[in-house]
Amino acid sequence: MFALATAEAFLARTGGPALVVGADTYSRIPNARDRRTVVLFGAGARALVGPPRRDGTGLRNLASQTSGKLADLISVPAGCSRLPVTRRLYHFTMGG
Repeated sequence: MFALATAEAFLARTGGPALVVGADTYSRIPNARDRRTVVLFGAGARALVGPPRRDGTGLRNLASQTSGKLADLISVPAGCSRLPVTRRLYHFTMGG
């Protein structure tokens, strides 16, 4: 969403075209024994080409926001410098 908003601003200013590409690799870290999470998360990629913009065209409305208040519901407890990766701590954990 943030990349799409940036592309829209680029198109509005320059006329375009613009390319937005997004990818993730969540399929590397689910716990295969936890059937609640393994079916929800997988690797994926997407791309969008914004054609040259004409007057009066473009996204009409784009609103996005983030909140960390529910961050404890889904986490990957390891993988940073504070907590090195181990087999037990590398997988998703999901509350609920």
